[in-house]
Amino acid sequence: MSTTASAQAPAATAAIDPHSVLEQLDPLLGQTGCIRSSKEVGKIVSLMKTAQLLVVRIVLLNIIKATRAPSTLDRFMDGGWPVLNAWLAEAKKKQDFAVLVGVLQ
Repeated sequence: MSTTASAQAPAATAAIDPHSVLEQLDPLLGQTGCIRSSKEVGKIVSLMKTAQLLVVRIVLLNIIKATRAPSTLDRFMDGGWPVLNAWLAEAKKKQDFAVLVGVLQ
């Protein structure tokens, strides 16, 4: 099963363990939980575009926060910034403060 499919597979009503989401994303992650390299940025951004569940979005936000490599962050900003902006707009509209705080930190 692909990483994209497995990160979105559970039904919205099922409880999702953040650790299981991280395990599914493990091939894309470095030792500190960051994006492994700039090569994985496209996959992370694709996952962000399809992420509807709060737990998946929070996990992805934490992966981005853990990323420190300038080249990886620069590449992320090219494709990921519009997704983060959309998440902010949606969270503001829904008054979803967990996502708002997560994105703004």
